[in-house]
Amino acid sequence: MTTAELVAYHGNPALKATVLAEMAEHRAAETLVQGVYWRKGRGCAVGCLTHDSAGGHSQYPVMWGIPEELAWLEDSIFENLRSGLALVWPERFLTAIPVGADLSGVYAAWSAALMLDPERGNITRCAGFPQAEAAVRMVGELWRDTHTVAQQAWATVAQQARAARRQAESAAESAAESAAESAESAEWLATSVSRAAGSAADSTNDAPAHWQWMSDQLIACLTKAPVVVAL
Repeated sequence: MTTAELVAYHGNPALKATVLAEMAEHRAAETLVQGVYWRKGRGCAVGCLTHDSAGGHSQYPVMWGIPEELAWLEDSIFENLRSGLALVWPERFLTAIPVGADLSGVYAAWSAALMLDPERGNITRCAGFPQAEAAVRMVGELWRDTHTVAQQAWATVAQQARAARRQAESAAESAAESAAESAESAEWLATSVSRAAGSAADSTNDAPAHWQWMSDQLIACLTKAPVVVAL
């Protein structure tokens, strides 16, 4: 099953309701915790659903029609939010996903926002460093324009981003580094998703707030995912 073939919750509203109820039970029972996948009846945003001590992110497409990269992204955000926000994050994430939606473009849209958002995107940290700004903008536009990008296109942008990184300074250097890592992640899986998100957060002086902002961006992208199965 490829990402393009997935349909959120397999088009079944009852499945979404069941998953949300299970997560709410874990939160209420205080068995939803940061720092562990699944151990002795307690687990994280992913582990509470998969009951897998190694995470079980690969179960998301099969069980709930959610691309694996979004499971990793949900996981990364959960572990980096302040505890109060983290506890409600899994339900926010699951609620925002429309039943019957095609989620294949969500990660790309979220990545574009991290690069190009005019208020908190990496582009805002490139003032005075035109080469770094050009690299960040190019990566963002690639993510925004397509979610099936040719490997050669990413390789070209990665080369330009690395060149910008070598010439950039201070905050602009962090932004260019994030662009380079994002450009190099055309074949990402688990660690590349976490790395891209972490790089964006670490390039700010208010990492907790930036993780919260990134979670809000993901929710916005999820809610806009096109529904392809009529209910």
